[in-house]
Amino acid sequence: MTSAGVATRGSVDAEWSTRLREDRRRATELQTPAQRRATETIVQRALALGAEAVALTGSTVRGERTSGSDLDFMVVSSARRS
Repeated sequence: MTSAGVATRGSVDAEWSTRLREDRRRATELQTPAQRRATETIVQRALALGAEAVALTGSTVRGERTSGSDLDFMVVSSARRS
């Protein structure tokens, strides 16, 4: 951000990169070893099928996971499949 509060492309990119690093760290830290292995498998398969990004969302990332929680993923792709 500039002193006038205007976001520049560089500042947005830097802020976004920082946010992604922190989200990745937190997501890894808050998963069990078995969940981390499952996440890695899902990410690898999604990327191999053309996904542009995979995001872990939900209670695990928020630090609110319970014994009944699952893993919630958002897979982003511009490809259309029929």
